[in-house]
Amino acid sequence: MKKYIKLLNEYDSLKDEIMSIDDRFHDGMYYDIMGFMSETDDGLIDELESQVKACRSLLKGLKALKYTFC
Repeated sequence: MKKYIKLLNEYDSLKDEIMSIDDRFHDGMYYDIMGFMSETDDGLIDELESQVKACRSLLKGLKALKYTFC
């Protein structure tokens, strides 16, 4: 359960960082986090871990994105 909570906290932090760059992901991420929060066991830890990993990659990509002609 400790790992689940740690991942959930990281997911929430990543959401905030991503929102500061691009808020179009807000609804999906917000409702997904709420769903993970409503689970009382860590049976979804693999799914949560995948989401956190994907958000890390998304944030890294958004930070690296530099428009030239925009």
